[in-house]
Amino acid sequence: MDKFLQILFSSLSVAPYVVAGIESIHSTASTETKTQIALQSLGLATQTATAVLPEDQAAMATAVSSEATNIITSIQNIVKAIKPAAAAPAPTPTTTGA
Repeated sequence: MDKFLQILFSSLSVAPYVVAGIESIHSTASTETKTQIALQSLGLATQTATAVLPEDQAAMATAVSSEATNIITSIQNIVKAIKPAAAAPAPTPTTTGA
Protein backbone atom coordinates (compact mmCIF):
# COMPACT_ATOMS: atom_id res chain seq x y z
CA MET A 1 0.00 0.00 0.00
CA ASP A 2 2.88 2.37 0.75
CA LYS A 3 4.19 1.88 -2.78
CA PHE A 4 0.74 2.72 -4.19
CA LEU A 5 0.61 5.98 -2.23
CA GLN A 6 4.16 6.84 -3.25
CA ILE A 7 3.30 6.36 -6.93
CA LEU A 8 0.01 8.23 -6.55
CA PHE A 9 1.60 11.27 -4.89
CA SER A 10 4.51 11.38 -7.32
CA SER A 11 2.05 11.19 -10.22
CA LEU A 12 -0.03 14.01 -8.78
CA SER A 13 3.01 16.23 -8.51
CA VAL A 14 3.27 16.41 -12.32
CA ALA A 15 -0.44 17.11 -12.85
CA PRO A 16 -0.12 20.93 -12.71
CA TYR A 17 2.59 20.80 -15.39
CA VAL A 18 0.49 18.57 -17.64
CA VAL A 19 -2.52 20.86 -17.21
CA ALA A 20 -0.40 23.97 -17.90
CA GLY A 21 1.08 22.37 -21.01
CA ILE A 22 -2.30 21.38 -22.40
CA GLU A 23 -3.67 24.84 -21.56
CA SER A 24 -0.75 26.50 -23.33
CA ILE A 25 -0.85 24.34 -26.45
CA HIS A 26 -4.65 24.21 -26.75
CA SER A 27 -5.57 27.59 -25.27
CA THR A 28 -8.51 28.16 -27.62
CA ALA A 29 -10.03 24.71 -27.11
CA SER A 30 -13.00 24.15 -24.81
CA THR A 31 -12.55 22.84 -21.29
CA GLU A 32 -14.13 19.55 -22.38
CA THR A 33 -11.64 19.18 -25.26
CA LYS A 34 -8.70 19.92 -22.96
CA THR A 35 -9.99 17.38 -20.46
CA GLN A 36 -10.32 14.78 -23.21
CA ILE A 37 -6.74 15.46 -24.31
CA ALA A 38 -5.52 15.06 -20.70
CA LEU A 39 -7.43 11.79 -20.30
CA GLN A 40 -6.06 10.45 -23.60
CA SER A 41 -2.52 11.36 -22.52
CA LEU A 42 -3.08 9.63 -19.20
CA GLY A 43 -4.42 6.55 -20.98
CA LEU A 44 -1.37 6.40 -23.24
CA ALA A 45 0.98 6.75 -20.27
CA THR A 46 -0.89 4.01 -18.39
CA GLN A 47 -0.78 1.63 -21.36
CA THR A 48 2.97 2.22 -21.69
CA ALA A 49 3.54 1.68 -17.97
CA THR A 50 1.51 -1.52 -17.82
CA ALA A 51 3.39 -2.89 -20.83
CA VAL A 52 6.84 -2.46 -19.28
CA LEU A 53 6.24 -2.86 -15.54
CA PRO A 54 6.09 -6.16 -13.65
CA GLU A 55 2.53 -7.41 -13.16
CA ASP A 56 2.09 -6.17 -9.56
CA GLN A 57 3.36 -2.69 -10.44
CA ALA A 58 1.27 -2.62 -13.63
CA ALA A 59 -1.83 -3.11 -11.50
CA MET A 60 -0.68 -0.19 -9.35
CA ALA A 61 -0.19 1.97 -12.44
CA THR A 62 -3.74 1.19 -13.53
CA ALA A 63 -5.10 2.08 -10.08
CA VAL A 64 -3.14 5.35 -10.02
CA SER A 65 -4.43 6.14 -13.50
CA SER A 66 -7.98 5.61 -12.33
CA GLU A 67 -7.50 8.02 -9.43
CA ALA A 68 -5.83 10.56 -11.72
CA THR A 69 -8.82 10.34 -14.06
CA ASN A 70 -11.10 11.22 -11.15
CA ILE A 71 -8.87 14.16 -10.27
CA ILE A 72 -8.82 15.44 -13.87
CA THR A 73 -12.62 15.24 -14.00
CA SER A 74 -12.87 17.11 -10.69
CA ILE A 75 -10.53 19.82 -11.96
CA GLN A 76 -12.70 20.16 -15.08
CA ASN A 77 -15.79 20.60 -12.91
CA ILE A 78 -14.05 23.27 -10.84
CA VAL A 79 -12.90 25.13 -13.95
CA LYS A 80 -16.41 25.00 -15.41
CA ALA A 81 -17.83 26.42 -12.19
CA ILE A 82 -15.26 29.22 -11.96
CA LYS A 83 -14.95 30.24 -15.63
CA PRO A 84 -18.46 31.66 -16.15
CA ALA A 85 -18.24 33.60 -12.90
CA ALA A 86 -14.90 35.11 -13.88
CA ALA A 87 -16.14 36.04 -17.34
CA ALA A 88 -19.37 37.66 -16.17
CA PRO A 89 -19.26 41.46 -15.98
CA ALA A 90 -19.57 43.09 -12.61
CA PRO A 91 -23.11 44.23 -11.82
CA THR A 92 -23.82 47.92 -12.23
CA PRO A 93 -24.52 49.61 -8.90
CA THR A 94 -28.04 50.86 -8.55
CA THR A 95 -28.70 54.33 -7.32
CA THR A 96 -31.71 55.47 -5.42
CA GLY A 97 -33.08 59.02 -5.60
CA ALA A 98 -30.64 61.85 -4.92
